[in-house]
Amino acid sequence: MTKCPRCGYDNPEGAKYCINCGYKLARDEERLEGLGLLLIASGVYLLLAALFEPLLRYFPAVVLAYLITFVLGVVSGYMFYSGRVSWASLAVGVAAIAIGLVSSGWAFMVGLALKGIFGPGWVLFLIALVKLAADRRRIASTIKG
Repeated sequence: MTKCPRCGYDNPEGAKYCINCGYKLARDEERLEGLGLLLIASGVYLLLAALFEPLLRYFPAVVLAYLITFVLGVVSGYMFYSGRVSWASLAVGVAAIAIGLVSSGWAFMVGLALKGIFGPGWVLFLIALVKLAADRRRIASTIKG
């Protein structure tokens, strides 16, 4: 029997809601699919830029930052997408967004100054930052869960 924390009623095992008061007993696994997919797509974008952008061969530190962001973005994105939300996945996601935003923003500005072709990857990370801020309550409640 599962006891309802609100009214104290003994519900049958496996009940998702209290039969007496309707309180939600079982927490569904919280999945943040949008944020997860955004982090994965942003990381893949930077991987492709690191592989195919000819001007980046002159900036190995930026290529390294892109590769680190790719790994962090895919790992945290998968964790968010699959519902494995934790403080670790949040920290990895924030690191991916921060490194990706700074490195791709810097590369974009250098590309403009050198009249090179740099895609606006920083926009993806700015959107991911806004999405992370919008989902902060869901993330916090899932981690506390």
